[in-house]
Amino acid sequence: MNSGDLATVVATPAAGFNFANWTEGGVAVSPLASYSFTASGNRTLVANFVVAPTKVTIAVTASPS
Repeated sequence: MNSGDLATVVATPAAGFNFANWTEGGVAVSPLASYSFTASGNRTLVANFVVAPTKVTIAVTASPS
């Protein structure tokens, strides 16, 4: 890759996780799992993930109705 080229990084979460954001030096740079930028030097990007919420269904009945 050369300086000025378009670079794209893509984060794919494992089962049970959702993508949160890309950070660099602790600063959020993109909320998108697919992040494109113009290459201009070395970068250290971190893909951050969170545990996916669990859906719970509760059925309630009353007796007598």
